[in-house]
Amino acid sequence: MASPPTLESVPLPTDCSCPITQDLMEDPVVASDGTSYERRAIEHWLQSHRTSPLTNLPLASEDLIPNNALRSVIQEFLSRLPETQRSEQELRWKRQSETLQTRAPEDVRPRAPWDIRLTDKEMEEGGPALLVLTMSRRLAFLHSALRDAAQS
Repeated sequence: MASPPTLESVPLPTDCSCPITQDLMEDPVVASDGTSYERRAIEHWLQSHRTSPLTNLPLASEDLIPNNALRSVIQEFLSRLPETQRSEQELRWKRQSETLQTRAPEDVRPRAPWDIRLTDKEMEEGGPALLVLTMSRRLAFLHSALRDAAQS
């Protein structure tokens, strides 16, 4: 008997992941560097920076444009997940929002894909399961990047 799929077994579309949070975006926006970010994360970044979080080059503008097409892709992705996994994602979004509200803007740094550190709060609330989920996402991202590099 096959077990139900888990979020770890469902690959996260790499274009749906925020470069700052390394998590599925809830409210994707495009910054003037042409990159899509989670709105809360890039707004938090812009409170203390005027540069791209990816390149550290100056941003031409602080305007953020909703990425409605990407939002639709993410909503479609979520609709295909079992209810428990959608609930887990909503909980991560809530924690992420709370973390950004309590953290100083200079503490927000884009995470490298291989960075699997979790905050103390994340360890308390999600513990090993969240660590495994984070690791699997980072590994999927690295695998995708290596596959793309091999093809070029």
